[in-house]
Amino acid sequence: KQLQDIRYRNGEVVDYASRLHYTSDWIYENEINNRLKNSSLQLLGRRETKEINFMSTHRSAYKQLAHDDAMLHKIEETEKHMNARGGFYYLPKQDIAAKAAEITHMALVGFVTTIDGLDTTHVGFAYQKDGQLTFIHASSGKVEVIVDSKTLSEYCLGQKNCKGIIVAE
Repeated sequence: KQLQDIRYRNGEVVDYASRLHYTSDWIYENEINNRLKNSSLQLLGRRETKEINFMSTHRSAYKQLAHDDAMLHKIEETEKHMNARGGFYYLPKQDIAAKAAEITHMALVGFVTTIDGLDTTHVGFAYQKDGQLTFIHASSGKVEVIVDSKTLSEYCLGQKNCKGIIVAE
């Protein structure tokens, strides 16, 4: 029940479209329900206002949308509502190192992307280790959950499509 509450809009499993697919939408919905807070603005983050529409514009990449026009329409409506919010706050990658000490141990971090229509490409948890901010994540390269050897700042700076991070506590 708790997983359902945090993963689906209004905690209700209705269909594929009721799931919170986008990280920024997931954070928004869980912030409304007082489960967490997007701390990016307090870290002097910036507002990202690009249009979020990756799922609807790449429907063939999602088997649930590929041939189901009604479901596609529901996803388009969700994206429309998300975009009407005016964006979301994130900490730009060039500012992560300066704000590292202010990012709470085990805060959720979403890696904001430059890819059109998409908000984030990866998530993890901030991890304060030996006075440095690194992160725990499911590494696709190592195919396991790891505490990354790079700092959070180094990792993000090394990713060409990373604009920065959403920080939620």
